Amino acid sequence: MITMLEPTNLTLAYLVSELSVIEGGYFNKVQQINKNLFKFRLHANQGSLSLVSNQHAIWISSYSAQATHNPQQFIRNLDSLLSNKRILKVRQHNLDRIIVFEFENYSLIFEFFRDSNIILVDKEMTIVGCLKKQSWSDRQIKTKETYQFPKSKGENLLEIDFGNFKEFFRTDTKAVVALIRSLSIAPVIAEEVFERKGINKTDKASSLSDKQLKDIFMEMKELYSLKQKPAAYVKGELLLPFEISESEKAGDNLMHTMDDFYMPEFADSEKFKAETRKEKGIARLKASIDKQIMTKEQLEKKAEDNKRKAELIYDNFACLQELESAVKEALAKKYDRKEIMYKLEEAASKGSKSASLIKDLDLKGKKIVVEL
Repeated sequence: MITMLEPTNLTLAYLVSELSVIEGGYFNKVQQINKNLFKFRLHANQGSLSLVSNQHAIWISSYSAQATHNPQQFIRNLDSLLSNKRILKVRQHNLDRIIVFEFENYSLIFEFFRDSNIILVDKEMTIVGCLKKQSWSDRQIKTKETYQFPKSKGENLLEIDFGNFKEFFRTDTKAVVALIRSLSIAPVIAEEVFERKGINKTDKASSLSDKQLKDIFMEMKELYSLKQKPAAYVKGELLLPFEISESEKAGDNLMHTMDDFYMPEFADSEKFKAETRKEKGIARLKASIDKQIMTKEQLEKKAEDNKRKAELIYDNFACLQELESAVKEALAKKYDRKEIMYKLEEAASKGSKSASLIKDLDLKGKKIVVEL
């Protein structure tokens, strides 16, 4: 059973592309649903919309969920500072698991790592507030500190050329390991590229030819170009924007899939519940009708098959009677199955139509198997 959907950095890139529709819209209200789930109500060209974020991603939601009456102070501050503020841009930082909402005087940063966080910074990148205070050797997340993006685990694929790319493979480590270590990419996507191009991922990186490296490079560029029409596929607990080996389709839309996976347990709108019940009722009715149609078609086919069988028996009735009599006569003479089949095959070779019909003989079950 899948307990979570974890978007890869490429999946987040597609989600950000879909979120571009809210650019130019305005934040109206920020609310907290539970410890890790937040709702951002806004007004865009499409009308009133709700964004929902958890520790994995942020997406447009169709669910109505009850906000807590006691949100964290940071959420109350966000609601005050971002109210009626225009969204200038939504972007992903360096193909990392970071999404940034840019306003005129602020940027709202979502870090979707294991220890996810939401950080508000001003134009000088000074932290105005954060959901969680965090500390590492090279960066601090707390009020009044200068915000620093976490160091990327690899180069941004979209910012390098083939010459730079080839340098990553001047090592004796496994080719797929060299690729994952060098670029900010999901390991599952790296492995998929090797499989698609028919290249052994465990070969030494330094042993790959220029042609193989070019194939890998171009395939990576194509996958991260966001040119494909996205859908939702799942491999393990990873949410992917297109089909890869051993993945299963989960839906036609990434946001809808995230929404339907995470939000139903928080839905509290009676209208929404009524609509959901109606949709489920229609779906059940349609399934019932489809089943009845399928059963009808199966019965019609069976009836047609039986009719055809009856016609064949009628057309060959005399031959079947003759065959039955021949078998009974042989049994009366104490012939075994092998002897009977031999004599019938001999008769068939001499032109006996009735003998040529037999395919098998089951003396124990008292059955003669024929082909008409």
